[in-house]
Amino acid sequence: MTSLNQRLGRLFTPPATRRPDLHRTDREESKRMAKERGIEIEKLRDGGWNVWPPKDLDDKDDPFHGDHYCGGWAEVFVMVRTYWGRV
Repeated sequence: MTSLNQRLGRLFTPPATRRPDLHRTDREESKRMAKERGIEIEKLRDGGWNVWPPKDLDDKDDPFHGDHYCGGWAEVFVMVRTYWGRV
């Protein structure tokens, strides 16, 4: 009877609850804005992202010249929003 209860318990346990995606809004808005203005978001293999400005933005006008790395989606969103205002 015990093994039957264990099997039924495994069968009828509720699925694990999904954790909320805390970065969804930043990620979706960043991707939408980047696509619209030609800003490139490059995912790095070891983690993080590089955000590259649009082709028509000069290096002297690039506020992030030399440092395009972002560690999270909140940083990506800030960088994309900054480039958005300069194009």
